[in-house]
Formats: sequence, structure tokens, C-alpha cells
Amino acid sequence: MSFYKLIFITSIFIAVQNDFVVLKNEETTISSNKDYTEVILLFTIKPGYHIQSNKEVPENIIPTSIYFETSESYTISLQELIVPVYDTVVLDETPHMVISDEFQAKVHLKALNSETSGSNLLKGILTYQACDDKKCYFPRELKFDISI
Repeated sequence: MSFYKLIFITSIFIAVQNDFVVLKNEETTISSNKDYTEVILLFTIKPGYHIQSNKEVPENIIPTSIYFETSESYTISLQELIVPVYDTVVLDETPHMVISDEFQAKVHLKALNSETSGSNLLKGILTYQACDDKKCYFPRELKFDISI
């Protein structure tokens, strides 16, 4: 009986788990030149929450990071998170930077050959930890894929 209770509780936890960051697929920009294809992804954070910074985080804080899967069609020559404005919160009397509105991920892709079709996917995972005014939540992974 306790096994079924554990399954039930786990399924409830998974069902109510919030995603605090949203990828705005419709605002993804893709541009190409002779050297690379640039993809810029826009992410927004739900109002009332912030996520940890991608840099200069205190010890025991999980920084925001992004990972792009490798492909047989292209190599990744640049990847970075672009945060227009960092906010500051105080944790144990120590201020640190957080992201609380929106940010972008920029990636440059170099085609491995000239026969690469336009139907390739750019797959990635954004890892972040969200907090509100009272507590921080378990780290989340936002998996995504974009046709390039």
C-alpha cells in the first residue's frame, strides 16, 4: 500500500510543479551570414519571481545556465546568456544579482557542410533556480528545440 501512496504523492508533486521561465518561441530570431547562423532566443520570467544570475553567484546558489546539444549538421562557435538588467536581492545580509524580467540566449552555428537543410533542430536545456520573496524552489530544467 505504501508504494502506491508514494507514486500518488510523487505524481501530485510533478503535476503542480511550476515552470517559472517561458521561452517565447514566436520571438526567436534567426539570421545568417557567410560565416555563421545566429539564433537569439527570448526567455521571460513569470511576474513575482526571479531566477539566480548566470554569473557571480554566492556559494550554495545554483547559477542559471544554458546548454545546447551537438549536431552532425553544425558546430557551436558561440553561446551566451544576455541579461539586459540584473536586479539585486539580499541573502543573509549579502547582496547578489538575480534576473527577474527577461533575458536572451544567443548562439552562433557554423554549418559543417553546404548541404545542411533548413529543417535542422537546435535543441537545448536551460537550467535555473527560481525564488520569490519568501523562498527558493527546486532547480528546474526547461528543454526546448527550435527549427533552424
